[in-house]
Amino acid sequence: MAFFQSLLSISFLVVQSALNTLGSDEVAAYTAAYKMDSMMMQILSGFGTAISTFTAQNYGHKAYNRIRKGAKEALKITVLLNLIVAIFAHFFGKEFMSLFVQNSENRVISLGIQYISFTSLCYFILGINFVVRFVLTGVGESSVPLGVGILEIIVRCLGTYFLIYPLGFQGVIYVNPLCWLTSTFLIICFYPYLLKKAFND
Repeated sequence: MAFFQSLLSISFLVVQSALNTLGSDEVAAYTAAYKMDSMMMQILSGFGTAISTFTAQNYGHKAYNRIRKGAKEALKITVLLNLIVAIFAHFFGKEFMSLFVQNSENRVISLGIQYISFTSLCYFILGINFVVRFVLTGVGESSVPLGVGILEIIVRCLGTYFLIYPLGFQGVIYVNPLCWLTSTFLIICFYPYLLKKAFND
């Protein structure tokens, strides 16, 4: 996890370097709007840690049905939470931006609202990602989640060059959801096989 977090930090530096070429308004908008992403990641990371511990405990007791049920309940909670946040972001994006940016900076607020409005719709993808990834970690199948996480980082770096540089701030809006979608799709594809493998072992 420490290795993965190090690579993740490097990938965000790549995004930041591209963002710096767009202008001060774009940098300010992203810096403020990304705080909502950071908040959601912290919350979802907490869910991930909880489901990982829950999974590991029940895996030790061979209570495999409890693991499946726990994962389903965690998915329901995270998807519901993300839906609430998306609604909040849609209606109160301006107020959220105003916490970090002066009301007179209309362009910065407008760019930030664009980022929040689109990205918040994709939080449920990130929530599914965290639950599935940490369930697999809890049963000892950590290599594939790590590999998928590294692929997510690669996609973020590629997205920087193929989206941000050509599209500007619109590209910034699409980069993170693209990473989440790619890694979540892959981890879901591996999930049934890896879970069955862990239970059979």
